[in-house]
Amino acid sequence: RNTLFIDAFNNTEISLNRNQNINSKFDLNLDLIEEVLSLIKNDYIKELPSKEKLSDGILKGILWALEDPYAEYLTKEESKMYKESKNPDFEGIGVLLRYNGNNTEIESVFDNSPAYLAGLKPGDEILSVNNEIVLNRKPYFVSTKIRGPKDTFVEIEVIRGENTIKYNIKRDKINIDNVVYKVLGEKNDVVLIKISQFIDINPFVFNQSWDKVVEEIVKSSNFQNYKAIILDLRNNPGGYVSSVRYVIDEFVQKGNLILIEENSKGERMEFRTNRNGRFENLPLYVLVNEYSASASEILALAIKDNKRGVIVGKSTLGKGIEQKVIDNLSNGGTIIIPFQKWLSPNGFNPDRNNPVRPDVEVNLDLDLLYKQKIDTQIQSILSLVYR
Repeated sequence: RNTLFIDAFNNTEISLNRNQNINSKFDLNLDLIEEVLSLIKNDYIKELPSKEKLSDGILKGILWALEDPYAEYLTKEESKMYKESKNPDFEGIGVLLRYNGNNTEIESVFDNSPAYLAGLKPGDEILSVNNEIVLNRKPYFVSTKIRGPKDTFVEIEVIRGENTIKYNIKRDKINIDNVVYKVLGEKNDVVLIKISQFIDINPFVFNQSWDKVVEEIVKSSNFQNYKAIILDLRNNPGGYVSSVRYVIDEFVQKGNLILIEENSKGERMEFRTNRNGRFENLPLYVLVNEYSASASEILALAIKDNKRGVIVGKSTLGKGIEQKVIDNLSNGGTIIIPFQKWLSPNGFNPDRNNPVRPDVEVNLDLDLLYKQKIDTQIQSILSLVYR
């Protein structure tokens, strides 16, 4: 039957056909919705929200009802913030942010950035920005508050353990190099490649950055004498699946299974390496921690299941899904939803309770790192290389 829905805010009648097959998975109690809206219209004493705001609220409620931390509806304004937060070049303090389920916290701090020099650390929960409380706010919102013109100051209050600490930090131009490398070891014979995230302007640009680093390493005069490669994926939140597959190609023999994707219908697609990699014969150590997620975990498990290298560090976040960002809604809003899950070559799908566990577990001593620049996890890998 048709249910007559009265828009309480402009008295427009909208006919909702219960027999319409919008999606058979949804079963809305339209009588209850109509009942509640009627009560609000008749009894609510304050000014009623606009049609746009009411629609935003309904859409947020639908996504909230999924009870999925990776599903969210963003309003037009929030969508703008979200896009700005993904800009790889910006003026700010040099941190990556993540949502921990309750608050926004610092996921990673870029080396020698204003945040690094001030003393901000991964895991710091952000309490306020310029005295504006931002508890329970998402990273895209907090990042727009932190960012600002170069040479201006931003005051950030963080929660660290049981303490709160305030920092007054001078903003600067931040250029994120998602792929960087340096040579380590007793005889400069170990290459450390750091991937901050598998994201750039687009996958093609990221892959270009990767190729540039690989070519520099291969063309170096000492390449034939290198003993190992350390691939540092700590605090890497993920990114383009196509780009992580491109990176895996560099290490795993052509034709090997590296990833399985499964959609909502249970249909699976397998992905194999499709080119000859330039690092296939070098011993490999992949360094991960509790903030390594998604694409980082895809890489770690591809290496692990193909017995191609050693995973070192701490257990990862456990994000075994891929998200779709639909940012062309008619009202300017955005929907972010998990649309498929991924599995390792051996069929393992990680989650928060069963993340990627390292072959060799090593803690990071933050005091040594910040005070003496000694990275205990990298030192542990070097000891494995030279044992």
